[in-house]
Amino acid sequence: MSLKIKLVIILNHFEGLNLSLTALKISHLEQLNNVIFALLSTRFYCLKTVHLIKRIGINKAMTT
Repeated sequence: MSLKIKLVIILNHFEGLNLSLTALKISHLEQLNNVIFALLSTRFYCLKTVHLIKRIGINKAMTT
């Protein structure tokens, strides 16, 4: 099978995916982002919210 035919098959396969991605609402993307971040933060301490807040120097005095 030629490379051109393989490429056409791959593009046809993902054509529906591209349509789905453009149909996603921003809220769905935000939810997906939250899930991904939650999964990452449980595995990597440096991504945990408390660690990030301490790293950039936010404390209670600054937030009140």
